[in-house]
Amino acid sequence: MLSLRAFVRSFFAQLPLTFSEPCLETTWKMVAQAQAYDPPRPTLIAKAIRRLADFDTKDNYLRTVEHAYGLRGYFCSFVRERVYRPALGKQENVVVLRIDDPAALSMFDEDMAADLMEGWMRFDAVGHYRVATKDSQRMLYYDTANRRGVYWASDGADRPLDIREWSIRTRAWDACLDELESAATVLDAHAPLPITESLVNHRS
Repeated sequence: MLSLRAFVRSFFAQLPLTFSEPCLETTWKMVAQAQAYDPPRPTLIAKAIRRLADFDTKDNYLRTVEHAYGLRGYFCSFVRERVYRPALGKQENVVVLRIDDPAALSMFDEDMAADLMEGWMRFDAVGHYRVATKDSQRMLYYDTANRRGVYWASDGADRPLDIREWSIRTRAWDACLDELESAATVLDAHAPLPITESLVNHRS
């Protein structure tokens, strides 16, 4: 699945053409030949491609983080901790991305925290995201309930930073996927289900 994801990302990042409605309709009819009795609508196809582009596993994500920042292997993990959620006004058990490599303390800043959280948000939808270094000396959390968060460093190296309305940055393949989804919505609104050869033969 990860190899297929890499192909999809590379394909849509380098695609020189824009997705026109006729092009998408031709593709849709080709898919319908394989699934004649229940062909997926264009919007369903577009959403499936988007999910594939965003696909990841927790283990692969953690290893990618370690490699990207030169951290020791298996020093990043997802752990469950009880924390206070300001948006709910109470404590709750949440999943925390914990970085136990002491070397992370020297590089864990607002930008690194944002990169880590964005990667996590793309493949896992949860109500509360929290990234923290060992002993929580530096931490960033974002709560989707009120769309607010805080980046904080206990050593005073960085000032606390309020985060409002997190915006995930676009990647090289996102623009093309956005065009695909827009074209699929238009096509879905007016195009009838394709009548494939297999259906014609069945009806006759």
